[in-house]
Amino acid sequence: MPILLQCRCGKKLKVRDEFAGKKVRCPACGEISVAGEAILEPEILAPAPIIRPGPPPLQPVQPVRARQEDEDDDDSEETPKKKSRGESECACFHFKSGGSQGLFILARDGICYDYFDNKKQAKNAAEDLENGEPLEDVLSKKAQAIPWDAIDKFITNLHLETLFVHYKANDDDTSTSFFFEPKEERDAALKELRRRLDDEFKYKKEVFTPLTAAVAPLITIVAVAAATGGLAWLAHWMSTWEGSARVPIWAALFYYLFTWLGTTGTVIIGGVIVILCVVWLFFRVAKPPIEVTLQRRKKKRDTEDED
Repeated sequence: MPILLQCRCGKKLKVRDEFAGKKVRCPACGEISVAGEAILEPEILAPAPIIRPGPPPLQPVQPVRARQEDEDDDDSEETPKKKSRGESECACFHFKSGGSQGLFILARDGICYDYFDNKKQAKNAAEDLENGEPLEDVLSKKAQAIPWDAIDKFITNLHLETLFVHYKANDDDTSTSFFFEPKEERDAALKELRRRLDDEFKYKKEVFTPLTAAVAPLITIVAVAAATGGLAWLAHWMSTWEGSARVPIWAALFYYLFTWLGTTGTVIIGGVIVILCVVWLFFRVAKPPIEVTLQRRKKKRDTEDED
């Protein structure tokens, strides 16, 4: 640390600390002085620079399209999105089956349906399911389920109350019908089905004319009449046949049935079926159906295989 020494001539001298107590000659006037103890020379600090706030850094300009997408994303969190079939809640609709009250349920994994003694029990079960109660805690052991993946299509005539569900069970094509009363309950169930399955099922609405409505009954009438004539002739031939042969049991039962019915009985049964088809034709032409179908969309792989 330097020693600060001032000569009589006014000259300030700086002497290294190892010369403390020794004689030092002033270079200006030649005066000899004794260096004393080290004196700290105050350091002159440079004034701190004044930092003035500058302009904020430039932010990248967000494109209008991207900003709009972000706003849409924010809004989507507040507004409920379209629900898919993976949602947890159940939607319940009432239908009838004979003297029982049924409950048609759209659940997470498929369609469930159960039967109750009265409408009050069905209503209480529907409220429990819609409030989040598990299916196994609400429905009976007799409840049936149809997985979504097994269902092929839904069909209904808007003039009627019945909804048909076509699906596969054990690799076999089968169907189950649900009778909704009133029709508004069926319409609500169909609307909910369409909303949940819109991505996987194609909606189709076909309005029949009286002419197109008559096609199916007329074909059925002709087929039943032809079958009745053929079976009547076969019954007459069997009644006059006197031969014998070894045949399977189903053929033997067929033989004894038509032998017992005879030609007259066969014609009567066929005639009743034809009359029923004529009644069907009359009502169908008088009020042509409006057929609504929810058909499972074909996957791309299936389409390629067909090509």
